[in-house]
Amino acid sequence: MEQTRFEDIQKMAREAFSWKERIDILINNAGYGINNTFLQIDVTQHINMINVHFTSAVMFCHAAIPSMIKRKRGVIINTSSTAAIHKSLMSVMYTSTKTA
Repeated sequence: MEQTRFEDIQKMAREAFSWKERIDILINNAGYGINNTFLQIDVTQHINMINVHFTSAVMFCHAAIPSMIKRKRGVIINTSSTAAIHKSLMSVMYTSTKTA
């Protein structure tokens, strides 16, 4: 699995919000799952999932909100997953990060 680095998320946020005047809607919808038990998954894969599910949404909101406030318009939709409320042992990190 490819690593999801903090620096890559920062670069993507900078790139996407370089056209600030044109963004009226931000939909944070990224996500993926790993089908294995918690201890059978390498800790870096857990951190990558946290970065995709949670850190990136916080960073994108932080990048988008100032322009939306300035223009007095904008909508942010943060999606989750039904797995956030249907917990299982196979997806403990997925449900935790999607709940966040």
